[in-house]
Amino acid sequence: MKIKDVVLSKGLTGFYFDDQKAIRRGGNFVENGLAYDGEPLTPGGFTSIRQAGGESVSVQLILENGAGGLRRLRGRSIFRRGRA
Repeated sequence: MKIKDVVLSKGLTGFYFDDQKAIRRGGNFVENGLAYDGEPLTPGGFTSIRQAGGESVSVQLILENGAGGLRRLRGRSIFRRGRA
C-alpha cells in the first residue's frame, strides 16, 4: 500500500496549563470552579494561574486505495483514529 497524499491540520485540545509555583505557594488566589483568580508567579509566559493552551497536530494519510488514517499528535501522546 502506497501513500497518495498527506493532510496536515492544527487544532486545540481540552488540556490546560497551571502555574504550579502560584498554586503551591497558596493563599494568593481563589479557586473559582475550573479557574484560579489571582496573579501568576512564574515569570515568562503565564498570563493567569490556569490557562488554556493545549495544541494538537493531525496527520491524515490518504492511501492509494482511498482509505485514510488519522494520527493525532499532542505533546508526547499519540491517539489513533481511523484505519490506514
